[in-house]
Amino acid sequence: MIDKIILENYRCYKDHSIKFSDLNIAVGKNNAGKSTLIEALRLTALVTNKYKQSFYQRSPSWANLPKRYYGISPSLKGISRNSKGIFYRYSDPPAKISVLFQNKSRIEISLGENDGEIYAALFNEKGNLIEGRKDAQNFDLPTINILPQIGPLKEGESLLNEDYVRASIFSNLSSIHFRNQLQYFEEYFSDFRKLAEGSWDGLSITKFEKGDIVYGNPPLLFITDNKFTAEIGLMGHGLQMWLQTMWFIARCDGESTVILDEPDVYLHADMQRKLIRFLKDRFKQIIIATHSVEIISDVEPENILVINKDKKESKLLTNLPEMQGIISTLGSIQNIELTKNWLLGRLLYFESDIDDPKIMQSIQNKLFPESTCSIDLIPKASSEGWTGWHRVVAASKAIEKIGIKTYCVFDSDFHLKEEVEKRYDEAKKFKVNIHIWNKKEIENYLIVPAVILRVLTKKHTKGNPTLQKIDDAINRLTVGMKDDVVDSYSNEIKLANKELELKTCNQKARKFVDGIWEDINKRLSIIPGKIILGKLSEWSMSEFGTSFSKIHLIQEMRVQEIDKEMIEVVTAIEKNQSFINPYR
Repeated sequence: MIDKIILENYRCYKDHSIKFSDLNIAVGKNNAGKSTLIEALRLTALVTNKYKQSFYQRSPSWANLPKRYYGISPSLKGISRNSKGIFYRYSDPPAKISVLFQNKSRIEISLGENDGEIYAALFNEKGNLIEGRKDAQNFDLPTINILPQIGPLKEGESLLNEDYVRASIFSNLSSIHFRNQLQYFEEYFSDFRKLAEGSWDGLSITKFEKGDIVYGNPPLLFITDNKFTAEIGLMGHGLQMWLQTMWFIARCDGESTVILDEPDVYLHADMQRKLIRFLKDRFKQIIIATHSVEIISDVEPENILVINKDKKESKLLTNLPEMQGIISTLGSIQNIELTKNWLLGRLLYFESDIDDPKIMQSIQNKLFPESTCSIDLIPKASSEGWTGWHRVVAASKAIEKIGIKTYCVFDSDFHLKEEVEKRYDEAKKFKVNIHIWNKKEIENYLIVPAVILRVLTKKHTKGNPTLQKIDDAINRLTVGMKDDVVDSYSNEIKLANKELELKTCNQKARKFVDGIWEDINKRLSIIPGKIILGKLSEWSMSEFGTSFSKIHLIQEMRVQEIDKEMIEVVTAIEKNQSFINPYR
């Protein structure tokens, strides 16, 4: 993954840094510097795609680098780049692009004043210079795939030379070579067909007819869209753009960084939202430059990267008001909450309006990757805890009249069985659609040792993570929580039975906890999930040099590892159906 890019003396940037996360929606006013950022990333992708087979040479004098440096000068042929105004306010060359990766490796790119003057020095994770092809073969940079600027397709293409088409795959010629690419990269065609047909309702790839240079036959792609069949050149521009995007995605590995420059052009608002939903969790890192309010509204504020060339650095947002301010800055009169309400007939209540929706959104992405009703978009409110039940009842009564269904999800915490059953009875009486987790809280469903092992195997920098070590850590960390769990149940018993002495309440609580404690699965249902995940993350940092988050776990979780209860709850929200309650 790209960690940071530093732009020096490069077009509109004097000395500017941009730090990235796993999902980055780059926005900004016109002339804020987004296009320059994309150009810099395009040059970075060129280097990462060429460094293993390129010839290494000493640094040229114009690059102002140490003479001992060895690096590469890849061809800029096919790269759309204006060589005019390349240096900040007509300063002296060179321009510098420094790219730092999360594994500590880096690339230093220098650009000269003459066309084609580019030089890149590469350094491994230890800071050692890559001096030739031999070094390069033992050095792996993260893969970067950038979607070239695409546009409507021509009504027809002539069959071109294969080497030429392959060499131009990431150039600005991509749209006019689309059918040629399908012919010469046929190993990706099956994945392309699955992606296209699975993401566009009523679409099927009818057939692809290969071109023939000898007979002068052009390559042809026939599409059926809602029972209408035609060659792709005769279809609408929105469908053409979507298929080109799916073709690009089909060729990208899930571990790569994927970059798209204004992919929303020609796409209807619904398809813009579908695109960002489609991309989430599919790739290790995503960078999208856009003006689309629909895309911006469908991600969390911390995923919005505000590009501003006039500041020292461009940063990610931190909250929803900042996000709304960005939309206003972009010139839209659209209100985010109105957008979410418009997306149809649902209101979600959670005890917490921060973590729980994020977790359920990530699970939804796993179960319904092509959903057009993202949990991110559905209006949400906080019940402010178990005792805020009256707020949920009042809201449900008010909005039921206009056809909006209220969903309310509560943690079971340490509530007694009688309390839970009473809450379900009240929900039935007031016609409120609620679900109370069988486990203490939603984080408990993420404590899956096999998933934790896969996360640590990918991220660890020391030690050797094993399933046994994780099981032992879980057992050790949870054993020390037993007394706190007993006390919490004792307090609940006392609240429900004020006439009982505290000693009696404690005895009842301990008897209940003792009855299930030796079964590790039952134990993991009643301990505080948030706390144990935090402790496990601290332990993994100490043992294996890396921590992990809840989102890391969900990203690594396979569908078959998602608890059936979570699947039932998310499916009900996705399909606008009632919860199966009480869930057993």
